[in-house]
Amino acid sequence: MHFRKRVTIWSYIRILIAAFAALLLLGVIAAIFGWPEEDFTTTIREFWYIVPFMLLFMVFYHISRRVFDRGYTEQNEAQDYLIYMSKRVRHDLKFGKEEFGQLREDERFQKFFQDAYEIFQKGETPELSYDDLADRFTEEDLAYEPAQLIIEQTKRLRQKYKTDKSSKK
Repeated sequence: MHFRKRVTIWSYIRILIAAFAALLLLGVIAAIFGWPEEDFTTTIREFWYIVPFMLLFMVFYHISRRVFDRGYTEQNEAQDYLIYMSKRVRHDLKFGKEEFGQLREDERFQKFFQDAYEIFQKGETPELSYDDLADRFTEEDLAYEPAQLIIEQTKRLRQKYKTDKSSKK
């Protein structure tokens, strides 16, 4: 599961439309401001190669992304998960460095985080479920709110992860 933004065919189509629109805009500007002896059709004929060049560039970019993404390992996925959850806790709960330091030193929270990642990867099991994770902290604990957020986000990401896996088959 990549946490990177997925590039779809529609992304490339938007780029092609933007290149075509830029070409038309260039032709209109040439016609309005009357570059020396140039009109709309002359400008379009002189710069026709922009759109095919963009198509060639997009194909090359897509192929290179596929080749370089093959090096994406499980360790990268775990790191992406950690970074994503840390950003969510920092932004959604307004946690500072001190609170993060306390969570980093809390062995119960670290075990919770490892188990949450395991559920993200493999799904719920009889030994490990979202309910088990939720029961690990009380409302008085500093880790309670981050734990609830992580459980919620893990469920959401797990659902997307399962959907992505099944759509690839």
